[in-house]
Amino acid sequence: MQPTLAVSDSGITLNLVNATDSQLTVSYSVASTTHTGQQWLNITTYAGVSNSANYNVGDPTPVITSINPNVWPAGTTTPFTISGRGFGTNPSLTITGVGVGSSSIVGTPSDTSISANVNISSSAPAGTATVTIQSHGYGGSGFQPAQGGQSNQGSNTATIQSSGAPTPQIFFLGNNISGASQPTAVLAGQQIALTAAVNLPAGVIITSQSWSIPTGTAIGGYTASTGGVGCVTPVTIPFDNTGYCGQPPSLTTSAYTFYWVQAIPVRQITYTYNASNGMSATGTATFNVGGPTAPNITATVGIMKVLPITPDNRVDPSGIPRLILLGVQRPGGEVGIQFLATANLPPANPGTFSWAQLISNDVVQVIKSTGSQTCPIMASAPPALDNNYPYGRPGGNLFTQNVQYDTVTDGPALPLGSQGEAKRTFSARMFLLWNSGLGA
Repeated sequence: MQPTLAVSDSGITLNLVNATDSQLTVSYSVASTTHTGQQWLNITTYAGVSNSANYNVGDPTPVITSINPNVWPAGTTTPFTISGRGFGTNPSLTITGVGVGSSSIVGTPSDTSISANVNISSSAPAGTATVTIQSHGYGGSGFQPAQGGQSNQGSNTATIQSSGAPTPQIFFLGNNISGASQPTAVLAGQQIALTAAVNLPAGVIITSQSWSIPTGTAIGGYTASTGGVGCVTPVTIPFDNTGYCGQPPSLTTSAYTFYWVQAIPVRQITYTYNASNGMSATGTATFNVGGPTAPNITATVGIMKVLPITPDNRVDPSGIPRLILLGVQRPGGEVGIQFLATANLPPANPGTFSWAQLISNDVVQVIKSTGSQTCPIMASAPPALDNNYPYGRPGGNLFTQNVQYDTVTDGPALPLGSQGEAKRTFSARMFLLWNSGLGA
């Protein structure tokens, strides 16, 4: 007589594989309708019915084998299907990841398939979403592990596809010139005031940003001063606030102001930002910088000469005439150095020229009975703007067509004092300034 097997739940099917006098080998299957928890079985042989042995029926750990589709674009509500096994009769769904919004199960799930929807934020960066299914069992009484430490959750991943970082816009004189097909025409010396704007998703902020321009071609941080002492700082590459003169650009307004000092056909500005959601992008704007070309300055010099000054209202209280060192006297008799300038000007905007001199050293040395005394007479730290600025005489000699004030004579501006033997020395640099008329 072959042994027969009996179980406490009809959902469990036992099949005898092999039998000996001391051991039975049995295969089994457990239907999803089987009650979880403790069950029993017994054996009937020719000798009768055995005692009952207990065993435990548990719920399986969920396994997700696939997610379709498994690429979710940012800014969309995506329907998808989860396939696998061991989901139970009333599973729950959890999806985590940067930019993942709400999710929900659609319809009635089965033990092997779940339909669901997920919302992905438009600001979501490229990354991974983790999909987790939690089983609450098959019998309605909660998840019953078959063995200690068994998990009631199963997970797999999907890919979040970023919509891409917004390209920044660069505004100049009210126009968006970022990425323009044609360069924007400006002039050297014209104020270039730029503002960057980025259309970021709600809740996303700029965490860092920077500007850059070709090195050695511009100045920033210019501060005008009626006292003649301005403030000019060369632009660093890439731009930052280090050593900035005056008020640095604000990160909140993304404003950047500078001046080109060279007429160069193609100059490119770059603005880059990094956002709190990991996005980063760059915008560019291209300029054609016009202005004078082929500038040239020459100086006409003469001989050093000492001339007496006849007694007049400039004599000292003792009535003794003074001697003044007039320095360079040109062959024509006029004291000083004559500077001449030539340049090719932009036809549409010739602008105007003016001369400026920056004095780096100006000292009077007087010899008295008490010895030599040296007195610097500069009112401010060098370089200081000469008090004769602007040089030039309207209606004077013109040496270049369409160039205003293209000649100037620079000479001593103040006589020596009357304290005895004395001399005065100074050094300076003469500049020819071009004004386009478009500066701020």
